[in-house]
Amino acid sequence: MSASLVQGCHGFTGGTTATATFGSNVTAWNFIVVGFNIDPANSLTSITDSLGNTYHAAIGPTDSSGNSRCYIYYAFNITGGANTITVIRGSTAGFATISASEFSGMQTGDSLDKTAGVGQASTTAYDSGNTATTTQSDELLIGFLCTDQTTPLTFTAGASYTLDTQSLEATSGSHTQQLEYQVVAATGAYKATGTVSAAIVGVAQIATFKISAVATAAFWHAPTRNGP
Repeated sequence: MSASLVQGCHGFTGGTTATATFGSNVTAWNFIVVGFNIDPANSLTSITDSLGNTYHAAIGPTDSSGNSRCYIYYAFNITGGANTITVIRGSTAGFATISASEFSGMQTGDSLDKTAGVGQASTTAYDSGNTATTTQSDELLIGFLCTDQTTPLTFTAGASYTLDTQSLEATSGSHTQQLEYQVVAATGAYKATGTVSAAIVGVAQIATFKISAVATAAFWHAPTRNGP
C-alpha cells in the first residue's frame, strides 16, 4: 500500500487562536500532518481538532533568525468527520499560521521515523539538512517550508517532492508557508528542499513516516461435504 494525499487546508490569525478547516470530511483511520509557524517571542499552548484526535510532536520548535518558529505535528488512527484544527499560542505577538494535510495508506500505529530542520538565512533556496538514515524502505516524507514573508510568495517543490497546494498559507499579513510530500521506496538520509519566489529568512523541516506494508489475507473455507 502507498500513502496518498487526500486533501489539505490552511489558516492564520493575529490573535491567540488559529484554525484551519478541511473542505471535506476526513476519513477514519487516516493520518493528518500539521505544520505551523508562530513568532519566536511566542510559545505553543495546544494543538487540537474538533474530532478529539491526539496530536504528537514530530519536530520543533525550529527558529529562523527573524520571525518564524516552526513545528510539525501529526495525528494517526484519526476519527472521521468534519474537522477543524486549532492551534493556541501564549500571546498575540506576531502571527500564527497553519498548513495541514490528510493522507491515506499510513501505518495504523505511531509511524514517525526521522526528522531534521534548520533556520534559513535570507535565501530563495530552502534546505532542511539530512535526516539520519530511515529505518524502513517505504516512507512518506513531509517537508515544511515556512518563511517570515507577510506578503504572498510562490513556492516551487524540491526535487521529487509534490506541493500540497491546498496547504498553502499566503494571505497578505500572514507568514507564507506550505507543506510538500514525497513517497520513497528505499532507506536513506533524506532532506526537504524547495524554492521561494523572493529571498527571505525562514525555516525548512522534514519528518519521515512509515507507510503500511501490504498485508496478505488468508481466508478459511469450510470443507465441501460429500454424501448425505
